[in-house]
Amino acid sequence: MDTIDQDTKNKIIKMYQDGFAIKKLSVKFNINDNLIKKLIKELNIQILKKQYSIDKKDEIMQLYSAGVSAKNLAYAYSMSKSKIIKWSKEKNIFRDPSKAIRSFIFNENIFDIIDIPEKAYWLGFLYADAYNNEKENVVRLALAKKDLDHVYKFAKFAEINSNKVFIYDKVKHPKAIVNLNSKHLCQALKNAGCPQTKTFIIKYPEFLNENLDSHFIRGMFDGDGCLYYNYNNKEHKFSLVSTKECLERIVDIFSINLDITPFVDYFSKTNNNTYIICIKGNEQIYRVMTWLYTDAQNHMMLTRKYNKYLFLKQHQENRNINRPNYLLSKETKDNILKDYFNGINIEQITEKYKIHKITIFRLIKKHKIKK
Repeated sequence: MDTIDQDTKNKIIKMYQDGFAIKKLSVKFNINDNLIKKLIKELNIQILKKQYSIDKKDEIMQLYSAGVSAKNLAYAYSMSKSKIIKWSKEKNIFRDPSKAIRSFIFNENIFDIIDIPEKAYWLGFLYADAYNNEKENVVRLALAKKDLDHVYKFAKFAEINSNKVFIYDKVKHPKAIVNLNSKHLCQALKNAGCPQTKTFIIKYPEFLNENLDSHFIRGMFDGDGCLYYNYNNKEHKFSLVSTKECLERIVDIFSINLDITPFVDYFSKTNNNTYIICIKGNEQIYRVMTWLYTDAQNHMMLTRKYNKYLFLKQHQENRNINRPNYLLSKETKDNILKDYFNGINIEQITEKYKIHKITIFRLIKKHKIKK
């Protein structure tokens, strides 16, 4: 334990023996709680058992007032937890259980009102990747270690000191984790549509102002979405996983804002409410991704996925297609169909009009259906 000096070690040991929680010690000494856990485990430190007597009431209340939990004091003095709580109420020092485990201060009101892009983005991300433990009053965000920078961004958003982000390396897939202890925050997230058992029941938050839709969906995409590139055919693929109800609303939003209406397909392997939307065609995906990143700032995006968007953007711009908009004029459509039915192959038409061959296939298919 070279990172903890001996004097601090002694104080930690004494306080732990008195019943102080590891999180409380972590805050007091500004030391990662994993180091404290390791110290306690290596030295096999235990809470000291003490003989209870009524004349120790002041001593017990002094420890309680200093932050020792009623549960640990009950264990140490072999007495009932209810008696300690009763004494603490008599002395007006009782701690609300929902606040007793608060190990550091942060802005627990961040999701009371979702009124700005940053709040909408992080709400979307937590919809996808957070665990709102309402029973324990803690919100947990755990990402792969490679996304440590994103956890730091969330910590800054919630006004948490970066040293409260912990890295767990002793697992096959190391993680970066931050825990926010707050009954109020848990309830606020539940009210915003992100309850504890959210995975198969979440719905799109209809209370969102429409100018926040792209930010919220970008948050969901950063958590449960994918932008894949196939180097063989040079095609991208966009996908997003969620519940059927949530995705159907997102499809409506795409249809209104982008004139794109992807299918919602069943995706679950365990017969649960898990669905997926997939979008193919570089032109369509580029429109979606550009819409998602419009007005997005660095603190509201997952860097590695944004880099995939930049790759897509470069790919599309290098095609040198200069059209005022994506929609083809009736004259262009008629000329393409005329060329095709006169025997000109798809590759030649693609080069002539600088239009993706998938667009041409769709145009021909629609024409045949009408016939």
